[in-house]
Amino acid sequence: MSATCYKINEACKRRGPLAQYLKALQIRHRSFDRRSTDRNQFNKKARQGMTVRVGILAGKPEVNVVRFSGRLDTTSSEAAQPVILGALEKSAAGVLLHMSSLEFVSSAGLRILLMLMKKAGAEGKHVAVIDAQPAIYKIFKVAGLDKIFRFFEDEADALKQLWP
Repeated sequence: MSATCYKINEACKRRGPLAQYLKALQIRHRSFDRRSTDRNQFNKKARQGMTVRVGILAGKPEVNVVRFSGRLDTTSSEAAQPVILGALEKSAAGVLLHMSSLEFVSSAGLRILLMLMKKAGAEGKHVAVIDAQPAIYKIFKVAGLDKIFRFFEDEADALKQLWP
């Protein structure tokens, strides 16, 4: 039992206002346990994974498009890494990362995307992020990666600026 659980259990044994409040909320020590059912449901959702599809851009066969859907987190990033980096290897000019259906990016997902940027820079290729949701853009901004990645509203804008 953690220290927090112990303190709550001790407070419930007393007869003060805190004890009455805790009893009214029906707080149990399991709700503060990291192995609680809420945490397991979160992991279950994460295990459902994500989908990464790679395609060729119509009109620009030298540019690959990587479409994300779901969550790019620790669990899914291991499987997504070879697909994402492989898309860059197979392209002649670079990669468009289409993030309209991406729900979440963890630090493990950001690591893979940084690896992609580093590899693209070394090979003289471009990487563009297309149609990122506001929550996804905020993650990039908080991490300071909005200055490294190029964000565009749609494919046409990215093609005009990066691959004229």
